[in-house]
Amino acid sequence: MHPVKKYALLSLVIFYSCFLYAQIKNSGFELPVASLPQLPDNWTILANTGYNVLLDTSIKHGGRSSLQINASEAHLDGKDLTFQQILPFNSPTLIRIEVSAWIRTSDIEDLVGLYCHSLDQQGKKIFGGSLRQQGIVLTGTNEWKKYSCTVVVDPNTHSIKFGGYLRGKGKVWFDDFEVTPLHLPFPSVPKSTRHYVQVLCRKVRKNALYSDSLDWKQVTREIRSLSEGIRNGEDPSFLAMYLMYKLEQKGDMHSSFMPKSKVIELSSHRADKRCPEGKKIREHIGYIKVPGFRTLQDSTMNAFAAQLQDLIRNLDTTNEIKGWVVDLRENTGGNMYPMIAGLGPLLGNGKLGSFVYPKRKHSSAWTYVDGKCGSHTHTLVHVKDYYVLKRSGVKIAVLIGPNTASSGEMTLMSFIGKSNVKTFGVPTGGYTSSNGKYKLPGGSCLFLADSYTADRNNKIYTSKINPDQLINEPDQVLPTALQWLNEP
Repeated sequence: MHPVKKYALLSLVIFYSCFLYAQIKNSGFELPVASLPQLPDNWTILANTGYNVLLDTSIKHGGRSSLQINASEAHLDGKDLTFQQILPFNSPTLIRIEVSAWIRTSDIEDLVGLYCHSLDQQGKKIFGGSLRQQGIVLTGTNEWKKYSCTVVVDPNTHSIKFGGYLRGKGKVWFDDFEVTPLHLPFPSVPKSTRHYVQVLCRKVRKNALYSDSLDWKQVTREIRSLSEGIRNGEDPSFLAMYLMYKLEQKGDMHSSFMPKSKVIELSSHRADKRCPEGKKIREHIGYIKVPGFRTLQDSTMNAFAAQLQDLIRNLDTTNEIKGWVVDLRENTGGNMYPMIAGLGPLLGNGKLGSFVYPKRKHSSAWTYVDGKCGSHTHTLVHVKDYYVLKRSGVKIAVLIGPNTASSGEMTLMSFIGKSNVKTFGVPTGGYTSSNGKYKLPGGSCLFLADSYTADRNNKIYTSKINPDQLINEPDQVLPTALQWLNEP
């Protein structure tokens, strides 16, 4: 970096450091609300039932008090209690902001978080940073320790929002928040970071559907600028998240970054605990509800598919089923193959759809044949004791809605084109691109939207999938589908 430019940037960072330090209000939770002395002044508490918040004068890192959040209930339905503060902030250039706080925990069963977002003039998030995105999962009991996360701000930034949260049972204390721009003392970039950037940019540029929309000269300059502040050994994953943000600006709403801890979690156990449901409705109609499914663990994928086929088997063998309802309205996606393999008895053998790769100029089908489901000629899910319907060709009504998304839409697509299928509801979520998994140095991954998807008749879908029969009233979707199923 040129010495004059380096001096100007350092001066700017020092200015912003002083500015932000002066703007933070009640950073150490010393000041209570006048009318509610147990709560901190200048902080917004986004309360949820089951949580308690108070200023704790007996346990603190510095000063007179800290902020304590506690909950005695185990799950609280996945809800959390969040607190935050918003500071006005404008930057003429691209820089990084670090938010840090001292945190102490006791018997945390789920998760403690720290986050910072840059916001535009309308209050919409531009870029987000958090402990979880860095792969830091704070649970159990821990003594006071300083934690920090990074957020990128650009000339579109109007303010920054930062704070923390508790999700689930346990106690956590927060104290001594700081929000500062990161100093850029080293014009050189660590070798490991340079390698990370090369791999990151190469994989995105070569594979992402929207990569040609980016100004790569500008993107390279920006990533180089952000890289210069990275210390040797520091996690560079915010660079991947920044590049995902740049793709999102161009219309890519499906690509994402996943830290190493989440990659391990995805490969080791099932994240979505919802189970499929099956029952008889009316006299001769079988009803199957398929939720989202998220894991890459082989045994769990096979078990989910087998569970789905068992539901179909039990309904079909103990009843005279003359029509089927497949409910995908709450199928938010995840891994498509266990869903499709489980619905194999209704889908039948053969090609069900395909991935279309415009950058590679080829396509690849996904198939189901006798309990085996996969693509690229590879079997990914296998139901060994697979089932075949007593009566093939009976009518199938598929229910869809805005929560039918991503792999839920690929599952829907597997039915489209069958002569005995009709879809009911409202348009789907519109995440009809397919995500490929691309490994990054250090164990994290990119899930890039790298292909479009097509049904069995090679019709390509690039946005929301419309139902055959539009029904805007949610409580009328199932009755309308049943009416069609009962027609001769």
